Amino acid sequence: MKLVSNVAEAMPNGGRITITSRNLNLDASVIEGADVQTREYILFEISDNGMGISNDNLKKIFEPFYMKKVMGKSGTGLGLAVLWGTVMDHHGYIDVNSDGNNGSNNLFNE
Repeated sequence: MKLVSNVAEAMPNGGRITITSRNLNLDASVIEGADVQTREYILFEISDNGMGISNDNLKKIFEPFYMKKVMGKSGTGLGLAVLWGTVMDHHGYIDVNSDGNNGSNNLFNE
């Protein structure tokens, strides 16, 4: 829910958010450098057609207290850090793709 609210806030002129889910048998060798086990996962894919995330911001979005909003007006900067921690605690994986111009594609596996 937090991710979807962040996506919506980042689209001030509106847009489309798509959420899909499916079962996925994942081979750990498919994701280089990730601590992912070979097993069945539930894949949640959230995509949007908003303005995207710059490469500089993309590297920081899961850091605690990092946010692009005005401090004190909307959130604490902990929402995506908590999301990251929750997914990792459940032995999941997060993959975020954005070219900075055409929305984002976020894959969450648990």
